[in-house]
Amino acid sequence: MNLGFHQGEEDFNASMSVLSIYHQELMDNFRYYAGLHEQRFQKEENMYIIMQSFINWMKVMGIAGSREEASAAAECMHEIDFVHIPFQDTLNINNTLNYAQFLEAILRIAYYKKDNSQEKGSPDGFKNTLEAMFADVELDIKKKAK
Repeated sequence: MNLGFHQGEEDFNASMSVLSIYHQELMDNFRYYAGLHEQRFQKEENMYIIMQSFINWMKVMGIAGSREEASAAAECMHEIDFVHIPFQDTLNINNTLNYAQFLEAILRIAYYKKDNSQEKGSPDGFKNTLEAMFADVELDIKKKAK
């Protein structure tokens, strides 16, 4: 996972803090969505989700409630290795995310949301935006499945 895109040490610390707090829930969500389609690789570390699953996850998380918001959030993902924008085929292995890319996408979307909100320019803007993305969201995939 590329972490060099952080704009400061505080942003890096905030991302590591939030991702570590929600690590198990994020991993469970990732495994759930990865299990919705056939995996072409056998090792667990090579698991991936298709972009259609990621878009659905963004909707469930409240990150993108409309097609326009999903498109805008996806635009910031062009710097993630091997992710090609615009998404031509969201159901194909050519547009997939492994777990590291999944986490990087969350962080890049947080930067995008910060830069397009009243938090732009605030020293704690990234931290506040990232925490707001996870606030009041039910991440426990096991509870959703019931």
